[in-house]
Amino acid sequence: MSSNYGPSSYLKKSTKAETGGSASEIGESVDKQLEALDQKVADKTDELLQELDKMSNRIDALKSSTHALVNEPIDQQQ
Repeated sequence: MSSNYGPSSYLKKSTKAETGGSASEIGESVDKQLEALDQKVADKTDELLQELDKMSNRIDALKSSTHALVNEPIDQQQ
């Protein structure tokens, strides 16, 4: 699975950005890129935490179902 968030794609974009300019311009550009990257990381973290919460809820539901089945009396008809 390919991602637009990988370090190599990020570095390629940043090296193409500005090849010249004052140190402050380059610093501002780097700051903006870092802010954008931080936001992407925060968004992905939120997404993964939501998925983890969903999986945890499903596991809890399965545990409850399993316990209910284990404790259910078995019909022994012959």
